Amino acid sequence: MSLRLNARWGQPFTGSDFSMPADLAQ
Repeated sequence: MSLRLNARWGQPFTGSDFSMPADLAQ
């Protein structure tokens, strides 16, 4: 599921799923 969000934001996430919500917060 994280992969879908990564593609949606268009940002390369080389970390865990925790990086996803962290980036979104910023």
